[in-house]
Amino acid sequence: MKQTNSIFIFLIVFTSMLFAQSEQQFAEIGDLQLTSGQALLDCKIGYRTFGELNSDSSNIVIFPTWFAGTSEHVSSLIGPKHIANEYGAKKLVDDSKYFVIAIDALANGVSTSPSNPELQAGKDFPEISIDDMVNSQYKMLTENFGFKHIHAIIGGSMGSMQALQWIVSYPDFISKAIPYVASPRRSTYDMLIMQFRKRMIESYQELGADDALINVMLNYTTQLFVRSPEYIIENISHDEFESYVDKKIENREPLKTFTIENHLAQLKAMMSYNIYKDFNNSVEETTKHIKTEVFLILGENDMLLHPKPALELANELNCKVLMLENNCGHLGIGCELEKCGNEIYRFLNDKRESECAQQRRILYSSINHRPLTKNIEPKKPLSEIQEEFITSVDSTFFNKTIFIRIVVDTTGNVLCSELINGNNNYIDTLAIEYVKTLEFFPAEKSIPYGKLSTEQRPQVRRNSRPIRGISTIKVVSEATIRLSPKEKN
Repeated sequence: MKQTNSIFIFLIVFTSMLFAQSEQQFAEIGDLQLTSGQALLDCKIGYRTFGELNSDSSNIVIFPTWFAGTSEHVSSLIGPKHIANEYGAKKLVDDSKYFVIAIDALANGVSTSPSNPELQAGKDFPEISIDDMVNSQYKMLTENFGFKHIHAIIGGSMGSMQALQWIVSYPDFISKAIPYVASPRRSTYDMLIMQFRKRMIESYQELGADDALINVMLNYTTQLFVRSPEYIIENISHDEFESYVDKKIENREPLKTFTIENHLAQLKAMMSYNIYKDFNNSVEETTKHIKTEVFLILGENDMLLHPKPALELANELNCKVLMLENNCGHLGIGCELEKCGNEIYRFLNDKRESECAQQRRILYSSINHRPLTKNIEPKKPLSEIQEEFITSVDSTFFNKTIFIRIVVDTTGNVLCSELINGNNNYIDTLAIEYVKTLEFFPAEKSIPYGKLSTEQRPQVRRNSRPIRGISTIKVVSEATIRLSPKEKN
């Protein structure tokens, strides 16, 4: 009987813990300075947490909400990988492995919005941007949670805009990003749809229409663009059409949290969104500032956020892309949720080939590049490098010697740096980026092919015969940098 009671008590406590983790919570972040120059007063950010934070805080994944979405909506996509959601599909983020924070974006009716503040309500609510959403989340994560680095961010639609703005605004803060049905800036077609929605709302308001009618008309535009024409034709028969219009449009219950003023605030934020704006609208210049590993999931038939701008970004980043070829439109990920969940799981857990491994593979397999066994040295004394790095990081988390391998070209430039061993936290990321800034003595210049040892010569043949005409090859060198924490007295 005692054992039965113990099990019963454990189940009650365990269930309470799970419930508490998914409860709505709020972070008070004070006044938020906006990109417009105004301030959002007494700002609060809603969130829900799932899973368990590990000892070194290296398993954090944030999941900002989509347009009109709340952290409660996002929670349906978070859970153990093997457990299905209410529709039978598997989850996108595994909370048995990751500590997931679903974050309510500004103006969604949960976080500070036109509908809920004591100050700046309704028409007095200042105009916000996607940047402001991101800045509010950064303030929450760093000041309220005390995080200095997180593993990943995932977000869809407007959530993808936040994800991409995150990795531009705070390039050293996040290791991996998964923007789905994403766009780095709106295509002109996207702009046309958004402008139409905004103009329609404002016109109905000028004519004195109530919010109920405006919501019905917004429902019509949503159903027109959120799916592809093929999906509607294939999935809604003539006999079902009236029922479909009645359920999805005319008598659809509006979200209590998402008022018309909230709708306009988030819509205007998306209309001004453009991750290239601070870099002369240059894709190339912007991507130079992105350090996060990116995995884009796009919909071939997405009519709300056209995939072309995202593909241009992917081409410049040379990042992983999953193109969904279904006819489900902007909601395409929902039609292949299990597939997308598996790909996301692999990406988040991927110990993929490092930048240095790629460089060595490419260079060393070339017919005119070979590594030199000589280990080159940095121009700064190692003691100076050691001291400079120690003073630049938080010693609390720097408790283990870091070994970093670098590849250097013939001019002394660092081609790449990779971790061999370290602290398994954000200190390692800082160390890798720091080493990239060092100057090294250049590797030896191109040397005559005939003077190379057999091991250094390219073993490349065409039709089982050696390639002729190689007079010299370019060589690259490797070095290992050691950074150690201060010894405790």
